[in-house]
Amino acid sequence: MTVPALEELERQIQAALARLQELKQENVELREQLSESEARQSAAASGAGVTAAANDAFDNADAEQWRRERDEVRRRVERLTARLSTLLGQAAEDL
Repeated sequence: MTVPALEELERQIQAALARLQELKQENVELREQLSESEARQSAAASGAGVTAAANDAFDNADAEQWRRERDEVRRRVERLTARLSTLLGQAAEDL
């Protein structure tokens, strides 16, 4: 091999080594990005779980509120029905 050929071979080796170093650095950066993305996804998933649990609690609270209101309406209707029955009974006696 001639000196110029050896110099060209050395230049190509240096370029390959530089590219290899760039790829290693890019690999490190991509692994970090992947790790961060997985962490965000995990946080979002557990946040969704918390949100779902909060929605369930809210739904349960809504259901309980609805039951209380229903019971209150039932009591009022029963009182009114009893009062009307009494009034009707008295009206019938008056006839």
